[in-house]
Amino acid sequence: MIMATINSKSEGMTEWERGLRMFPKSGLLNFELAIANRSLNDDEKALKYVRKALNADPKIQIILT
Repeated sequence: MIMATINSKSEGMTEWERGLRMFPKSGLLNFELAIANRSLNDDEKALKYVRKALNADPKIQIILT
């Protein structure tokens, strides 16, 4: 996954989405997609992934503060 993010944001997002199909409750993958969508100015999707990340792993809150 790290190599894909180096190549492009789009490839990174594709890898994270693939990961979420296998691990839908991954706080880290949801958080990464939140950051990526925010960087694309898609605040609605970013918020969706932040909520999923927090539900999956409440420790994510520490990162957000």
